Amino acid sequence: MHLSLKALLFAAIFLSQFNLSGQNYTDSLDLVLTEVAKSESLTGFSVCIIRDQEVKYSKGFGLADEKSGRKYTTQTIQNIASISKTFIGVSLMKAQEMNLLNLDDPIEKYLPYKIINPKFPNNKITIRHLATHTSSLKDPEDYERAYIFEEKIVLEKEVKLKGLDKMIELYNSNVRVGLDDFIKSIFHVDGKYYSKKNFLKKAPGEKFSYSNIGAGMAARIIELASGMSFSAFTQKHIFDPLEMNNSTWELAKADRSMKATGYLVPGVPLPHYELITFADGGLITSIDDLGKFALEMMNCYAGKGTILSEVQAKEMMTPYLKDAKEKYGIFWAISSSGLSRGHSGGDPGTMTQMYFQPKTGIAKVMFMNCPPIDKSSGEAINRAWKTMKKFEKLVE
Repeated sequence: MHLSLKALLFAAIFLSQFNLSGQNYTDSLDLVLTEVAKSESLTGFSVCIIRDQEVKYSKGFGLADEKSGRKYTTQTIQNIASISKTFIGVSLMKAQEMNLLNLDDPIEKYLPYKIINPKFPNNKITIRHLATHTSSLKDPEDYERAYIFEEKIVLEKEVKLKGLDKMIELYNSNVRVGLDDFIKSIFHVDGKYYSKKNFLKKAPGEKFSYSNIGAGMAARIIELASGMSFSAFTQKHIFDPLEMNNSTWELAKADRSMKATGYLVPGVPLPHYELITFADGGLITSIDDLGKFALEMMNCYAGKGTILSEVQAKEMMTPYLKDAKEKYGIFWAISSSGLSRGHSGGDPGTMTQMYFQPKTGIAKVMFMNCPPIDKSSGEAINRAWKTMKKFEKLVE
């Protein structure tokens, strides 16, 4: 007999009324997520629940690669998209602690080229503005030129998505350039894609406007201030201390046998890719590794961490513009309720979430190698996240 998801959820809730062991709850969670994984709109995913300063549940479902039949596990690695920006946030706090920079320094102190909002030429853009997405920089469509696929995208199946042909044509024509050259091409007055439309009509610091390129710029400033590559800086100050041994910013260093294939839609694989603005979304890691990071960040916020002090963590995770609809600290998002800290991510072939609640001491992480592209996939992903929430206080 094939139980519906609704029936499984009802059974789980019913069982929760009794004094059952944590294993019973784990089994129930397995059942529900296994059912979710059968959705034709999903390929593979992994989830992690952290509570009481330890991982309580971590498991993979579905496939990391459809062609080989390789399973998605907690050690499967994939691009995590914009959650990567939280590592820029931590790195900025470390660099400031080391007196390498100050968040309120103007970016022109470090960049060897001038970036100003032409509508406010006398207003300095600071590192803090970049980190809180209040720099007055806007990502134009030309940001998509940052995606460098290692092979041309050739679709073997027909996929009907609005604007898909135009986007694939752009991706297939992208050329790798240095990060500085890419930034200048869009925001420097002499840049090939420069336009006054790439800047807000508000001065730096006044309005929220999410900028991926601004995040890449912040990582570049860390490199210039520290004399280290951003990859080396995060390796020394984050990956090594947390034993995140399967995390890298470089596709060439990723273990291909463990890397998930990203899917445009189920059954339509994409080639692996990197980002010119790599730090804004290019971290390759596993849910096991990111779970370590989430736990450490939650501990830092509570004054029990090792990488950042409580003061640093709370500064990093406190909204800069408190009245803005979307609240951000130093590359960390704060939920509208103010209860959760973390970030989400979405890119070709990937969708991720990582959030924790300081009040409950619970963190949840989720990876998927096929992003939501229609109502069905969106509903399946929502079911998985809500199911984790139902069991977050129960699994042991």
